[in-house]
Amino acid sequence: MNKFVKWIWIIGLLFIACTDDEEGTVVPPEVPENDLNISVPEETTEWGPGMAYKPYPGMPEEAPGEKVHVVVLDAEDHGAHIMSVLRNEAWAWWINDTDKANLEQCFFPPHEDIVFDITESYDTEDLRDRECDMVNYSVSQSWLHTAALTMDSYEEIFGNDFPLIVTSAGNGTNTFTQEAWDLCLEIGNLVWEELIEYFGWNPNGPFTAEQQAWFKPGDVFAAYFVQDPDGRDHAKDIIVVGRDDGQGNKPGPILKDRWVCTYYSFGIDDVRTDGTSFSTPYVLKIAAEIKRRAPHYSNDDIAQLIFSTADDLGSPGCDEVYGWGRMNPAAIWKELARRGY
Repeated sequence: MNKFVKWIWIIGLLFIACTDDEEGTVVPPEVPENDLNISVPEETTEWGPGMAYKPYPGMPEEAPGEKVHVVVLDAEDHGAHIMSVLRNEAWAWWINDTDKANLEQCFFPPHEDIVFDITESYDTEDLRDRECDMVNYSVSQSWLHTAALTMDSYEEIFGNDFPLIVTSAGNGTNTFTQEAWDLCLEIGNLVWEELIEYFGWNPNGPFTAEQQAWFKPGDVFAAYFVQDPDGRDHAKDIIVVGRDDGQGNKPGPILKDRWVCTYYSFGIDDVRTDGTSFSTPYVLKIAAEIKRRAPHYSNDDIAQLIFSTADDLGSPGCDEVYGWGRMNPAAIWKELARRGY
């Protein structure tokens, strides 16, 4: 009888939740088939989110013993979600068969020598006085002068000990073309409203497909680092992370040389959460483990190892969609072991 009452109560709640009223409509979102199942293998009793560190297959038992300091330049719930990915508390929503076979290599918990910190702000100045080998940066920028000011802050704070910056590709849907970058250098930004005025378009639309291609064509912060218009020589210090399905901002010729793809949809606090903001800490976590095992590696050594072992995702020309391809942690560890680390 108690079970019957319980089910009546649950059905009643569902009915209320799905009922329309004058103040608004509350309707459960449509979810594709099997989308409620986080695609992880059955063996999570041995290897699951939040579990303590242990060496993955083929990994040397002994650590170098040098700390790697990772700082997340972020705040509030967004920052907390990034920390969840870093700490192995969030899992990719879909995992392919290859990843399942290499689960321990791909989703190992971080070693105790990898130290995480979060600024709880979006201000680059809050990186000051923190030990920092790597920075998780997920703030998009559309103005050239703000990108230059950000670079000023990094150079003033870190000097010659510049950190490896791993940044997200952004949430637009367009390719970062050479034309867009040239215009950014000319007028100083890629802000949609500014571009409408520059081109003399009707601000109320409708907009053609060619015009829509100028809506969020790419992240100016990342382009400033990679294209290096002021000769600061920090392209080697950045990795730009995109989605592994070709959606979202695409590197085009501007970012493809520093662009790698990975998961973009994570189960965070039991909720599916999409975005390259959460791809970024996953790549950063792998970068930190490389640094832990090879502490003398430069920022570019780490980046090139990630780039060179990535899985190619397509035919010629796809580098402008996927950059170097999809990051492959198992291939990274295999190559590190071959090098003696």
